[in-house]
Amino acid sequence: MSELCYTKDMTNRLRDLAETANGQEGYITRAQARTLVTDTSLRRAVDDGRLVSPARGVYRFAAGPEHPHEALYGAWLLLDPDHTSGERLNDPDALVFGRSALEVLDLGDLPAYRHTFAVKAPRRLRRKDVSFRVRQWGPGDWMQAEGMPVARPAWVVAEMVADGADLEHMRMILGDANRDRLDMDDLNSRLVQLGRRGSRALEMLG
Repeated sequence: MSELCYTKDMTNRLRDLAETANGQEGYITRAQARTLVTDTSLRRAVDDGRLVSPARGVYRFAAGPEHPHEALYGAWLLLDPDHTSGERLNDPDALVFGRSALEVLDLGDLPAYRHTFAVKAPRRLRRKDVSFRVRQWGPGDWMQAEGMPVARPAWVVAEMVADGADLEHMRMILGDANRDRLDMDDLNSRLVQLGRRGSRALEMLG
């Protein structure tokens, strides 16, 4: 195949990949891309600047903007690289959780040292920068933010209180959260279930 033919063919294939990427904040996984192009073609697209690979197995079209939480978003995509984000948002298999959720929702200033996700069954992943919490949830326990399913603030705060988080930090987080994002009734209900520490938190945070 001549260079010209290769370029035209690759451009057409990348255009098809872009349709999927447009529904995923401009990103695509290697598993999704390989339905149309080879690994060699992907590397070539990176080399010539049409694609950027912020993490192994994830690509972003260089013409588009970088996701504000690119590393976290890429980690979420790779939890189920074969399915599109649209499919996964209909029935989430994993929720952004803990400090990672707080960062996405811009609540407080606690850094997330790992990408934390809630999952419904134990999972193993050979990545030191990803951690899982096994939890069950319903439709009212999460919200969509930055293209990802994210645990609601009330749940996250209650979980962190249960884990022994500093209550002054939790007060700061509640101060950042507005009424549209924080259900105080839900938070109070969750804290009541924590017993003594929950009661103390209610006094400070209520």
